[in-house]
Amino acid sequence: MIGRYASASSWSFDTLRKRYVSRLQSTRPLLASWIAALDDGSLTTEAQLSIKACAHHLAGSGGTYGFHHISAAAFATENAVGRALVGSMDAEALRLALLALTSAIDDIEDNNLVPRSKNGGLWGTNISFLWARRKRFKGRIVIIEDDPDVADLLYAELTRRAYDVEIARDGVAAVASIWNDRPHLIILDRGLPMMSGTSVFMELKHYRTTRDIPLIVLSSLPESPAFSAPSTIYHRKPFDTAQLMAMCDDIALTPELNTG
Repeated sequence: MIGRYASASSWSFDTLRKRYVSRLQSTRPLLASWIAALDDGSLTTEAQLSIKACAHHLAGSGGTYGFHHISAAAFATENAVGRALVGSMDAEALRLALLALTSAIDDIEDNNLVPRSKNGGLWGTNISFLWARRKRFKGRIVIIEDDPDVADLLYAELTRRAYDVEIARDGVAAVASIWNDRPHLIILDRGLPMMSGTSVFMELKHYRTTRDIPLIVLSSLPESPAFSAPSTIYHRKPFDTAQLMAMCDDIALTPELNTG
């Protein structure tokens, strides 16, 4: 699925973070139901996969919004349920991880939002020096990311800088869009529905038409040799917004790096 948001450039970081906190609060009942199912022995494989997907998203987005304790608890939960899915279930370890993640969410509710400065975003910083270059060279960026909290933040930050930005929620839609209209930069998540980020990467790097498009792999997973290729940067989640935006500017504002 491909998406664009006409009003994205007007979103503030505080607005996005408040929406993120709201989503965190809606996750709490799910955590409680998973803990209850674990306690009575009714936790299904399907539920374990849901826990893994939820924890994976929170691991990548928590620190990005300044909630580093959310990322830490989510990483622990993802690791615990991952072991369960391969037949090494440690019910107590998974239960403790889910309780820690619940506690991390409760901590946000009890103490309100963390200071904005912890995110490290560029919003509010004077970036007027970029506009002359932007008028000479307008870059198109495709974000391939199924986590709406991460995708929306990237979209808002990049459109605020006058980039033409497109969001693809799954790998199949992303590849089709890239073949139809070559971008100047691709930001790729590894954990995608329908077609994995690894498969998208291999597909794009296989063909001469797309192999030289600059690509930032953005993932909470450790770097893999599979992503060693020219014109590729591997960047871990949770990410510092300022650092990532500077990276995008270095790539997309330099015409000689891409001929799209």
